[in-house]
Amino acid sequence: LGYIMYGMIFMALGSLCDTIQEAQTLLSPMMILLMLPMFAIFIAFQDPGSPLVDIASWIPFFTPFLLILRMPHDPPLWEVLGQMGLMAAFALLILWLSTKVYRAGAVHGAGIGDMGGMLKRMVGLKGKAA
Repeated sequence: LGYIMYGMIFMALGSLCDTIQEAQTLLSPMMILLMLPMFAIFIAFQDPGSPLVDIASWIPFFTPFLLILRMPHDPPLWEVLGQMGLMAAFALLILWLSTKVYRAGAVHGAGIGDMGGMLKRMVGLKGKAA
């Protein structure tokens, strides 16, 4: 689910880019997002039962990395199922959002600059009419 989730995010962002420079601009925040779990992985190697690792594994962006490291220490089944369920629900949310972004970017030709207006429309916020 983690690979699918990250793949959907990369595809949605890639649909907004017309040039390599735009893609590199959007890639920087994604790389930071992918590197954040690496800091928790160092802690998980030293102490897989750490409360920090337990809490961080409930964050859907970190779950694919940290849940695997917790498995040798037999976490409770309800935690594993809960984290997998949360990950599945979050992946469905990402799927819904990425289809909106992909439709706007690839089909309708929206770019990075159009994202603010698109996010407002998705959330249902409407500006004041002039």
